[in-house]
Parts: sequence; C-alpha cells; structure tokens
Amino acid sequence: MVVDRSRVDECGAYLLSASGDGRRGGRRSGWLGRRGGGGGGLRGRGCRWRRRGGRRTASGQQAPRGAAREQQTTQSEKPSAADVGGGELVHGPSLSVISRTVLQIYAARSILNVVTPDNGLTADQLAILQSISADVAAAVDPIALARHVVGELHARFGYELPSVYLLQTDGSMRLAAQIGYARPYETIPVGRGVIGRVVHEQTPLLVRDVTAEPAFRFADPEVAGEACVPILGDGQVLGVVNVETRRAGLLTERDVALLELLARMMAVSLRNAESQRSLKTLLGNLPGMAYRCRNDADWTSEFVSEGCLELTGYAASAFLDHQVAFGDLIHPDDRARLWDDTQAALSARRSFQQAYRIITASGAEKWVWEQGCGVWGADGELVALEGFVADITARVRADEALEARATQYRQMFERNRAIQLLIDTDSGAIVEANQAACDFYGYSIEQMRARTIADINQLSGTELQAEMSRAATQERTYFVFQHRLASGAVRDVEVHSGPVNIGGRQLLYSIVHDITERKRTEEALAHQALHDGLTGLPNRLLLQDRLTQAIRMAERDGRPFALCVIDLDRFKDVNDTLGHLAGDQLLQEVAFRLRQALRASDTVARLGGDEFALVLLDADASAAMLAAQKVVECLGASLELEGHEVAVGASLGIAVYPENGGDADTLLRRADVAMYVAKQTRGGYALYTPDQDQSSSERLTLVGALRRAIADDELTLFYQPKVDCRTGAVAGVEALVRWRHPQQGLIPPDRFIPLAEQTGLIRPLTRWVLNSAIGQARAWHDEGLLLSVAVNLSAHDLQDVELPGWLAALLAQWGVGPEWLKLELTESALMSDPAQALDVLTELCDLGVRIAIDDFGTGYSSLGYLKRLPAHEIKIDRSFVADMAAEERDRAIVRSTIDLGHNLGLAAVAEGVEDQRTLDLLGGLGCDLAQGFYLSRPLPASQIAEWCRGRADADLLAA
Repeated sequence: MVVDRSRVDECGAYLLSASGDGRRGGRRSGWLGRRGGGGGGLRGRGCRWRRRGGRRTASGQQAPRGAAREQQTTQSEKPSAADVGGGELVHGPSLSVISRTVLQIYAARSILNVVTPDNGLTADQLAILQSISADVAAAVDPIALARHVVGELHARFGYELPSVYLLQTDGSMRLAAQIGYARPYETIPVGRGVIGRVVHEQTPLLVRDVTAEPAFRFADPEVAGEACVPILGDGQVLGVVNVETRRAGLLTERDVALLELLARMMAVSLRNAESQRSLKTLLGNLPGMAYRCRNDADWTSEFVSEGCLELTGYAASAFLDHQVAFGDLIHPDDRARLWDDTQAALSARRSFQQAYRIITASGAEKWVWEQGCGVWGADGELVALEGFVADITARVRADEALEARATQYRQMFERNRAIQLLIDTDSGAIVEANQAACDFYGYSIEQMRARTIADINQLSGTELQAEMSRAATQERTYFVFQHRLASGAVRDVEVHSGPVNIGGRQLLYSIVHDITERKRTEEALAHQALHDGLTGLPNRLLLQDRLTQAIRMAERDGRPFALCVIDLDRFKDVNDTLGHLAGDQLLQEVAFRLRQALRASDTVARLGGDEFALVLLDADASAAMLAAQKVVECLGASLELEGHEVAVGASLGIAVYPENGGDADTLLRRADVAMYVAKQTRGGYALYTPDQDQSSSERLTLVGALRRAIADDELTLFYQPKVDCRTGAVAGVEALVRWRHPQQGLIPPDRFIPLAEQTGLIRPLTRWVLNSAIGQARAWHDEGLLLSVAVNLSAHDLQDVELPGWLAALLAQWGVGPEWLKLELTESALMSDPAQALDVLTELCDLGVRIAIDDFGTGYSSLGYLKRLPAHEIKIDRSFVADMAAEERDRAIVRSTIDLGHNLGLAAVAEGVEDQRTLDLLGGLGCDLAQGFYLSRPLPASQIAEWCRGRADADLLAA
C-alpha cells in the first residue's frame, strides 16, 4: 500500500489506494447497504434554493407535513451511543504504523491549509479533527466508519442529533449510524427531503430556523434546524453527513464547514475501503497464497493472504501471530535444497521458482510451486521476500501417474506376446522391437535394431515405401505381407500399422500376426467352397460356373457340348445295409472311376447325395451317348466294401447345347428329366427329348399323388434329436418329412422333394411342414417339454417373398415364440438368387427365427458372403464328421470350421455322428451340438418325449 499524495484534495483528506486499482464509482453498492445503525433526521420538503456565502440555504414553498416519511422504516427502541458511535475502528491489515503516522501528518497539514478565518472553526475543533483524521481516513469497514463519525459528532462536537446515510444501488439513502432519535428513518427515497435534495444537487444545505422558512416543515415537530453535506468521491455521491437541532438558530456556516471536512475525510476512507476490499477479494480468490516474509531461518511471515487456509490448513492469523512459521511446514527432505536455491537467487538478485513439499495442519503432504523475489531497500539491503505459493499436488500426481503409465506401456510393449515393431517412416529402420518379435524373427534385440523393414519384408523397395506412406497417412492400416525369418523361412503375416509420435519422432507402430496357418485354412475353405468335401470333385456352384464357360465357348466356336446328370442305383440299399461309412467309400470310388473314364478337359461334379454331373466339351448327342455308355459300364463294375462285393448301377440323363437348352438351369432341368426316364426304363442312359416332360406317366401320377398327399395329410414328420456335445442335454429336434403312399408305402424325400421343386409343389409342401412342426412344438411345450424345432427350406422357398409374413402369422396362431423355430438351408440353395435369398433371410431373422446353414462345407462357403448372412449356426456336413476320428485332415477341417463359426458368432452343429469317439472329439473341439444315428435315428413325434426322458434318466444315473 502506498500514499498517493496526488489525490490530496482541497479539504486536506487524501486517498489511500491499492497499487494498480484506480476504479471508482458504481462498485460501492456491495458494502453500502450491508449494515444499518442509528437514526437520522430526514427533514425537508421540495424547496427553492438560494446561494449564500458559497453555500445554499433553503426557503420557499411549504410541503405537506409527513410527506418525507413515505417508504421509511422505524425502530421501536432508541439505541445507545455506545452502539452507534465512538466504537473501535478496524484498519486494513496492510496499513503499516509508518503509513498511519504519515497519514495523520498530511491530514493535519491539509486541515490547516483549508481552514480560513471566514469559516469560524475553533482551535479545539481543529485539534479534534486532527486527532481523528488518520483514524477516519484509514478505516476499512463503512459501517464502523459511520458509527465512529456519528460518535465523534455527538461526544466531542456536541451535536445532539447526528446521523450518516450511505447511498444504495437504487439511488436511495440508507441509514448507517445515528444518535438521539426515538424513531429513526432507515431509508430516504430518491429525491425526497433535505437529504434527497443534497444528494441530487451534490451541494451542502443549511436550515437554521424552520419557523423562519415557511416553505420548510419537518415531520418531527421537535426539530427546528438541520445541516446536511454530501460525501463526494470521484464526482459521485457516496452518502451524507447530517445533523439536526431541537432549537432554532444553533446551526451556522461554521457547522457546515466542519461537516464538510468530516465528509471529505470519510470519502477518502470509503475509497480506501473499496481498494482494500478489491485487493482482499483479489488475493482471496487466487488459488494459492501471497506472502511477505523475512529472510530468516523460519521465513517469518509479515503478510499472508487468506488463501493460506486452504493451502496449509492454518489461518492467516496463525502466521502473523507467529503461532506457526511457514518454514516449519516445509518437508524435512526439501528444506536444505530450498534454502540453498533461494539464497543463491537472492545473491544474484534474481527471482526464484521452485517446487517442494509441505506438511499441512492435517498432516497431509502437498506439493507446492513458489515464485518469489527479494525486496531491497534504498540502502541496498534485503528488506523482505515477497511471492506467491500455489498447490500443484494434482499436477504432480498427474505427472507421476503419467510416468507410471509410460512405464506400464513400456512393459506392455516389451512383455506382450503379440509381435510389435516401431519403424522409422523415412528410412524404414526398425527402431524398437519387443521380445515376441525377436522370438518370431529369430534375431536378438540388437540385431533387430540393426535391421530395416526391407530386410524382412518380401516386397520391393518401391512397393514397401508406398505401403509405409499409406500407413503413415492412415490411408490404410491393415496389410498382408510375407516376412522372411532369420532361418530363411517365409511366413504370411497380417500387419496392423499406424503413425505414432514418440519424443517428437514420427514412427510407425506395427502389430504383426503370423497368419500362415490361417491362410492355409482359408485356402482349404476356399477349395471347399467350390468342391465336394468327400470326393474332391467340383460342387454344384463350380458346375454352374463351368456350364457358363462352356456356353460362352460354344457360342464363340459354334461347337456343341453335352451335360449329363447321373444318379446311382441301389445306393440307398448300400447305405442302409453297410452304413454311411461304406456309402462314403462307394461315392469316393464312383468319383475316381468317373475321372478315369473321361477326358481331362471334361468336368466331373458332385451335385449332392448320390447325384453327379458331367460336362462333355465338344460333344454332340452321339459323342455324349458313347461317353454315357462308357460311364454306365465303368460304374456297373463291382467293388468290395466292408468285406462285401457290391455292384451298383447308374442312370444318366443327357441334354445337349444348344438343342435342349440355351442356359445352365434349363440344361440341368432337362438332363434331370432324361435321367429320370433312364431310371424308369432301366436303360442306363437317355437323351432328352421334348416329349419326355409330358410322356412320363409315372412322373405325372406321382405329381398328382403328391398334390393330394399334401391336401389329404398323407405326409408325416419324423424328428431327429440334437444334443449338447459337452453336457449331453437335448437341445432340440430336426423335422424330416416322410410320405406314406397308399400303394407304394414310405417314399423317401429324395424322390418327391425334387419333384415338388420342379412342379411348383414345394411351396405348399414347405408350408405343410412348417404348420405341422410348429403345431407339434406347441403340443410339446404344453406337456412341459421345451424343444426347438428345425425345418429345412429349399432354394425355391427363398424366392417366396410372402414366406416371412405368412410365417409370422403362423407363429402367432400357434402361440409359439419365434426363438423356438430354426430354419435350415443348404449353401447351394442360397446361391440360386443370392440377393433375394439375403432379403428373405433378413426378414425371417427380424422375426426372431434362428437361421442355420446346412451341409456347411459342401457348397458356397465364401467368407465374404457368409459374414453377410443373418445366420446363427452352421451345420458341419457329415462327410467331414464321419472320418474325423481316423483322419487328421478331416479333424483339422472340422476344427477350422468350428473355430470359423465361433469367430463369426455362430454355433457349430455336427451331422452324422456315428460313435462315441466322434462325439467326444467334437466336444473337445468346442462343437456345440451334434446329431446322428449314434444318438438317435429320426423318431415319430409320439416317441420323442419318451426318448428325452430316457436320455435325462441316463444322464442322471451317469452323474
């Protein structure tokens, strides 16, 4: 705090302000209205004014009596003088004894300078003013100041009714202190009475005798005279000093001069109070502690801001009263360093900044940051230290946490089992590698750091630099490369790479995965997608592609080609008599004989079951029939299976392009019709002729019978259970349709389902199966047997856009939740129209129905298409499951298929489980469900409940 002598005004009072705070006016409402006290005489009505001796006196028109009491509050009891005046003033803590002494000297000198013989002040009055001037000017609290002034006016100057009012934000004057009134006026409205006029005109007003001034009448009949002066600061009214008398003629110009001097001293104090308040608020709101201290061993405090309480837990008074020294709070381990650093800075006469720890009042440890400097006297001696201390505990803790995380990340990098590299984007140098990378590539850490990525990546330098640029700009973040190891072996790797900034250096952070085995598996699956898993022949999908190519070649070269469809005779007898293993061996032998009998340019494909197809290039009808005869002969030769000599024949249907069709589907359908004719005539093979579609009386008869069977409920459903591979619990059943023909007996589905697909009966057949299966599920649920039911759909069903809506209504009709129904579709069925199939499957899935891909691995197993399907499970074809106990290759395919399904979020179901060994292996590989003859043959609905109970009892006994 400094004394600003430039602000000394003509009355001798001056402003004591905080350095840098020159703002005044408009900021005083915060403390002007905080307290009241005492009473005052609001006297006067609307007056005329006339100037007299440089000041104004009132005369003129009389106002209504009591008008000045509007909007005023009263006190019921008269306060004592001790309550309102003569109290102890509180001075700002930053005002030193020297400053107060200087203030008194200047105040006295100012009073002597402005008092002239004209004002009539006595020597005693001047002495009193001089004695109180410093206290008045240095007061901080406005209310205490008002009480002090009123007390002095009453006790030492002898005024019987003194009062002080301070200005409020609404322009009204509020009582701050008074003496002598029974009913004081707390608030003076804007512009009302003597006080209101003084505030408005900013000029003193003297009323000596109210009886001599007819225009002036007072609310209080005992009041005969009044003198009021404004308290002015920076051109604004801060309040008024007012005295009243009960006898006329007592007040003179000398009283006005006295009040003016007091008012000017009060203005200095009020401005000083605002400066002190602003400085205190500023320091109090800083997040830390401002200080001034000695440069002794304890750094004894001379001043501390209020922030010390939050920082240290000690109030400012504890430091100023020397109850605690700041030096005692410094952590013992930091004291010597802190003292040395501070003294070194002082010796160099520079400021100091340092971080250290303190122990707070609660015993807690805090990190603080201090910035300070020395204060030097005119003689060059160090007077004190001044500075600021802030709490940086949170920042230090954050830095420590950051360092801990950096250490943790370093350990994660070094110890992670994933192969990780840091690569310089400009040179390709390997900056850092973890232990997993060293183990994988076969180099030590020093050898890794001595290499570049070009030493291990098989790309050319130009290609590699282009890929690194893409990674650095995040144009791409995923790459597949081949990396060479120290041993010379080359491995397929998958690299995820992206830019990082470490220590201002731009690097590539790469995570490398060895995908060699996965690529082999994917290649095997890609082959599997286009080939039959049992025979290795092209499947239906690849056959479609070969037919398309053959048609293009025939169109280009003008040469015909033939398509043959083959169906084995008596295959079912072999399968049922000798078992599925023998049946599989028979199919493999057939595939081998077909390849041996035909040219390398011809295509041999397996359509599924015991059906095969041949594409004979550059073959007309004659050449096709010669080839067909050769095939019939080679397939008719007997072979040994399971110790039995077995002979099966074959029936071939031939369709020739372009005579019998111009597209693949037409050729397949007509070759199939010709094959059916060959089977019925037992001629070995038959060439398609247009009349075959209508002339097959048996076929027509069977079509009519199937239509009636659907309508007359001659069909029946058998159910094959599925069990959990790990627990053995029954998980659901698969519905299998059978046809009990009145004359022909039980007709297997492979005879009438293709017929239904060819004649359009597949739609009513499918709906009959769905209705019967869902109704049976409802019956089981009512019995307490909660089983899900799976139903097979054909490719034609996926073209039925009305199926989802019809199925939703059917589920609602039976009251069966969609989660209890599972729809199974083969991969080849999905490919007749993939877009339409995907739309229908999506609608079915949205109903809540579960979708399974049947015979997985024998059709289109494209991962790109598979991941788009809304499927829930995949069924592994029995051709892989049957030999997995003996064949490692089959077991590897089953394992890969299970893992693939699980990675895509799909359950895995194994078909064709024939023994306990296979079931145990499936459970060990993580397969979810299994079905097959070993578990149960297809059963009528009436036997399912009993079978499930028997299964549960067996599990209970085993437990």
